Amino acid sequence: MAPIRPEDHTFVFRAAVMTELRRELGLNQAELAELLDVPVNTLSRWERGSNVPDANALAALFSVAKERGVDPAFFTERKGAIMDRHSRKDLVVQWDFQNMAFDADAVNAFIPEIRDYMQLIFPRLEGFKATAYGSGVSWAVSNALSEVEVVTRTSYFNADRQLIQDGELIFGLSQSTNVHLDLFPTSGNLQKIDPRQAVYIMISNDGGYVEFLEQLKKVDVETFVCGNRNRSDRLIKAVGLDHFIPWQRPYVVTKCVEVAQELPGETISKSSFGNKCRVALEEDGFDKDDYTGLLEDAGFSLNRPFASVLQHVRTMGILRAKQSTDDADRVTL
Repeated sequence: MAPIRPEDHTFVFRAAVMTELRRELGLNQAELAELLDVPVNTLSRWERGSNVPDANALAALFSVAKERGVDPAFFTERKGAIMDRHSRKDLVVQWDFQNMAFDADAVNAFIPEIRDYMQLIFPRLEGFKATAYGSGVSWAVSNALSEVEVVTRTSYFNADRQLIQDGELIFGLSQSTNVHLDLFPTSGNLQKIDPRQAVYIMISNDGGYVEFLEQLKKVDVETFVCGNRNRSDRLIKAVGLDHFIPWQRPYVVTKCVEVAQELPGETISKSSFGNKCRVALEEDGFDKDDYTGLLEDAGFSLNRPFASVLQHVRTMGILRAKQSTDDADRVTL
C-alpha cells in the first residue's frame, strides 16, 4: 500500500489546537501529559507541530476534553489545497505577453522550467497547450516562443479580451457579453478541455483578469497565476497564495529538487541542504549577489531561504521531507 500523503487530503491536523485545548482545560504541559500517559517532550512536539498524535492519542485527548465539557477541533480544511493532483492531465498556459514580456533567452528558459515545476506537482500531466497574447512581438521572441511550443497570438487587437475569449472556449464557459466574436476571430486550435482534468496558469501582473480566474475556479479548473514583483495583489487574492507562482520560483524549486533527488533517504541538516542548493545555483552562473535577488524573485524568505524552499515542496506535495524528532534542523529526504 502506498504511504498516505497528507497534502492530498482536504483536512489537516491543526497543531495550534493542542496549546489552545490545554489552556482551555486549565492545565500545564506536565499535567496534560500525565493525564494522557505520554512524556512531556512528546506533548511539546505535538504543540510545536513537529510531530502529530496518532489515532489512539487523539482518542485519549478527545476523551479528556469531552469529560471537561470541551469540544476540540483537531482538523481544519487545508486552504488552497490541491486535492486531485493525480487526475489532472492537461496543462493550459495563457501568457499576457503585452503585460509581462520576456526577451528570447528568458522565454527559452522560463517555459521549460514552469512545465517541469508543474510536472512535479501534477505527476500525470501529459497535454500542454500554451498561448502568448500581445502586439508587436519581435521575430526573435516569436521564434523563441515557437521553440518551446507556445503559440503566439499577435496583432493589434485587444489582447486581454482575446485571451479571455479563448480561455472561455477552451473550458466551455459562457461567452463574456462584452466580447465581440467578429472582432476577435477564434484561433483554429482551441480544442475543448475537461476543466476537472486541467491545470491552468495565467502569466500576468494584470488584476483585470480576476473575474475570469474566478470563473475558472467555479468549474473546477486548478488555477494558478504566475507574476513578478509588479503583479496586482488582486491576482493573489483571486487564486490564493498557494496558487500564486512568483516568476523565478519554478527555476529555484526544480534546481533544489534536483539536489534533493541526489540524497534519497539521507538525513541532512537544513543548512547543509541549503549549501548544496547554493552550489547548484552558482554552477548555473549565479554568484552570491545574483542568487539573493533570485530567491527574492522566487518569493522565498531571505533569512532561511532553503528551509523555506523545503517547506514549500513539502506543502505542495513535491517532496517528502521528514523532520527529525530530536533535531528541528535535520530532515530525511
